[in-house]
Amino acid sequence: SNSFASGKEIAVSGGDIYVGGIKKESSSVMAVGYWKNGNWNELSRGSVGNTDGGPIVIRDNDTYYAGVVNGSPKYWKNSTEFSLEGETAAVTGMAVATNGDVYVAGYSYDIPNVALYWKNGERVILGKGEGNSNATDIFVDDNDVYVSGWEIVNLSTGGRSKSIARYWKNGESVDLTDGTIRAEANAIFVLDGEPYVVGEEHISPTTATLWVNGETTRLSHEEYNGSATDIYVVRK
Repeated sequence: SNSFASGKEIAVSGGDIYVGGIKKESSSVMAVGYWKNGNWNELSRGSVGNTDGGPIVIRDNDTYYAGVVNGSPKYWKNSTEFSLEGETAAVTGMAVATNGDVYVAGYSYDIPNVALYWKNGERVILGKGEGNSNATDIFVDDNDVYVSGWEIVNLSTGGRSKSIARYWKNGESVDLTDGTIRAEANAIFVLDGEPYVVGEEHISPTTATLWVNGETTRLSHEEYNGSATDIYVVRK
């Protein structure tokens, strides 16, 4: 069969469970949408290879979802579709502020790829453009916007370049690694103004890593490859 489905992100609200994802309907057709308590809700469909999605947020009984249809980045509020500025791009994360502003993280398919986010559909560039960069997740804390990701930067020694794990706060980059080893930040959560970031460092073997307040904690077993892809922090 040509059909398959993939759940990519989960949200829970009022006892209801939402899973954002995609469904391949045929060899050429991909649908984007979400499951609510196991029931599929399709938002759009496009061509396989150019259509993807998954980030989902529930806010004040409204369902927000981000995806790409035929290469064009979009988000939906309930069933209403909104376009995101720019041409072809990927979407990787989503947040909705208490005032209703909608933020979507991703990267453009420029050469090189450029990390960015959209606020209410308008694009905000994060990557410097020296090398590929990617925004992987987004979190809004009061009036501050935090975006996790990575960027390939030119190092000052040896003419080398390396992927640096970093996050951006209100557009300003904060490096989590120094370029000694390749690293990526995959997700971010902010509690009481403190960012908690997870990702991976490509040592031998690759390790799942947590960065908090300048401290680096390697999480995975030292004999096996690992990667941390999401984080949630609860106040004790």
